[in-house]
Amino acid sequence: MYEELLSPSEREYADSMKATMLRKDVVLSRALLRTTLSRYTGCKIDPRSFEFKKNKFGKPEVLWPLDDSTAEQPLHFNISHTTSLIACGIAINAHIGIDVEEKKRNTTKNILSLARRYFTPSEVDSLAEISDSDAQRKEFLKLWTLKVLHSVHFR
Repeated sequence: MYEELLSPSEREYADSMKATMLRKDVVLSRALLRTTLSRYTGCKIDPRSFEFKKNKFGKPEVLWPLDDSTAEQPLHFNISHTTSLIACGIAINAHIGIDVEEKKRNTTKNILSLARRYFTPSEVDSLAEISDSDAQRKEFLKLWTLKVLHSVHFR
């Protein structure tokens, strides 16, 4: 039933997932997004009718029809999922960002490589100085959250 809501390209992407759980996560997250967006339009737009494009930052957004029947909506969304959680946020006239992570995800080896990719050199150096892996992970998440909040508020 949920697969019927997806576009052909979304179905193709879901079908490319080798693990059943990953495929299920993709189908459920896209169906949740489509049905939630439809509700925000007062159900004027069928969930199957939504088309998406990527903005200049590479973030997906709704491609609103250019005809007179539906004016462009001031809706922004973000979606993130783990193996046990799907988070979908919709905002009116504001950008929104969501990032959920597995609580028990083993990121100890990856923290500094992720930090080098997204953080400033001084932030990476600060993280590298923390010898306790749990404290390092907490500091990484704090910096990551601040970056997400900053990008949402200052775009």
